[in-house]
Amino acid sequence: MPRIVSVSSGTLRDAQTISIGPHVLQSDEPADVGGDDMGPTAQELIMASLGACANIHSTVSGALKHLEFKVIRTKRRNRKCLRKGLQYSAHCVGEQLTNDARGNE
Repeated sequence: MPRIVSVSSGTLRDAQTISIGPHVLQSDEPADVGGDDMGPTAQELIMASLGACANIHSTVSGALKHLEFKVIRTKRRNRKCLRKGLQYSAHCVGEQLTNDARGNE
């Protein structure tokens, strides 16, 4: 069943309260651009979402190919400000389990 996602502004200028089902997050702008840095920016939340999707996709694709990973790590960096559009670079690293770690001989 889909969860309800809601976003509401508060008393701080740029801070937003994000509710996703039972989870509550804060979003804000950094202090150097007028925010209070109460949480990640909206752009950082988008990049985190894309990273989570990439990692889940890698895990599922690996399982279909009988690959198991100890960890899959995605790092993203925002290269442009929102006014110029969201552009990012991504670097994915996966550490594959060895046969010994899987319990295979």
